[in-house]
Amino acid sequence: MASFVIAAGENTYLPINRKLTADGRACSGYFIMHTHTLSWKSTWQRCTNVPYECTKREKVERNGYQFDRFIYTVSVTPGTCPYRVIAVDHQIDNLDTGWEILGYTSETKWKNKDSDLDCQMY
Repeated sequence: MASFVIAAGENTYLPINRKLTADGRACSGYFIMHTHTLSWKSTWQRCTNVPYECTKREKVERNGYQFDRFIYTVSVTPGTCPYRVIAVDHQIDNLDTGWEILGYTSETKWKNKDSDLDCQMY
């Protein structure tokens, strides 16, 4: 089960210290969050211990299921991580699985819902 910590500000509950894994052609690897940094390794991309800020938390519905969605802005220097925005969706009724991680290389791509990588994780 994921751990949660309450950060400063409204709607900023962060799932932390949970290592999620995935397989498949593009998504083989892991995603893990710590209190101040996150790491995401996939087949062709790597973000290692990059600082983040949780900028939004919302409830969304897809295909009849409720999800918590966390939006993270990633603070990186060129070459350390291709993603500027990472969205983490978690199905509310499913504690151990039901995770989807989406990476966006720009804020514009996030606003247009045009992810560069979309991985189902467990």
